Amino acid sequence: MHTPNILILEDEALIALDVEMTLTDMKAWSVTSIASRADALKWLAENTPGIAIIYIFLRDGECMEVADTLVERGVPFVVHSARRKVTHDSHRIFLKGIWIPKPAVPNDLARTVEAHLSKSRFVAA
Repeated sequence: MHTPNILILEDEALIALDVEMTLTDMKAWSVTSIASRADALKWLAENTPGIAIIYIFLRDGECMEVADTLVERGVPFVVHSARRKVTHDSHRIFLKGIWIPKPAVPNDLARTVEAHLSKSRFVAA
């Protein structure tokens, strides 16, 4: 049985820690937190998460390439953002994700992750 990895892409340390703690409290997954778009692309070159939680705008740029990679691999992703909609045509890739607004109710975020992992090729331990 494979424990799925959840990728958290967030450059605000307190938000990333909060999301990570919410998910690790469920003890069913491993969690990888990354704070930059460049580091996420490097990580994705050798890894594929079971699901990703991404913030669109990081300090080193927007995460369209990350979202493209996830979509190409069939990885579900959550867009964790204070924005409520896509404002630029270049951001349309994010419409393929599940939108959960910041701040999120921790149980809502955890339930969304759990539901999508249960549908994926991974089985939570």
